Amino acid sequence: MLSTLIIFCKFEGIHLSIQYQKNMDNKSVISKMAKFCAYQERCLMEVKEKLNTFDISTDEKKDLIQFLEQDNYFNDLRYAQSIVRGKFGLKNWGRIKIIYLLKQKNISQKNIDIALEEIEEDEYEKTMMILIDKKITSLKEKEEFEEYILNQKIWTYLQNKGFENDYIKQGIKKYF
Repeated sequence: MLSTLIIFCKFEGIHLSIQYQKNMDNKSVISKMAKFCAYQERCLMEVKEKLNTFDISTDEKKDLIQFLEQDNYFNDLRYAQSIVRGKFGLKNWGRIKIIYLLKQKNISQKNIDIALEEIEEDEYEKTMMILIDKKITSLKEKEEFEEYILNQKIWTYLQNKGFENDYIKQGIKKYF
């Protein structure tokens, strides 16, 4: 029998709902967790957070994590590689921002380093140069800036995207 308890909290005008699922047998928890992990790449931290929504003992949680990890439902390295491909390839994030995200998810430095190897240097620089070009185009459409102000705006933009200062400096030198 599945019963769900939903708790609503009001904090500064924001409604949060936390769902705790009670009286679930291990088969249904395993099934839910398998679906959770199969939907997209997951890391250990996300699996633990999801397991905390179920009303099961700590020992059962440990056993489920061990089962899911042994059957390769989740893998921190695979998760890190997926994040690197997605954030760099689709959102044009730099290494610093990607590393920060992965560290928030408690991914080991070894796995972060291996995952970052997927970013090729020439592709990294090319992406940064494209971002510089797009930023300059968008800024010049609004109004005319002096070169040093333009450089500051580009520098800030690329830092917010997570690119390293050395690469930004080189990119701005190449462009101007």
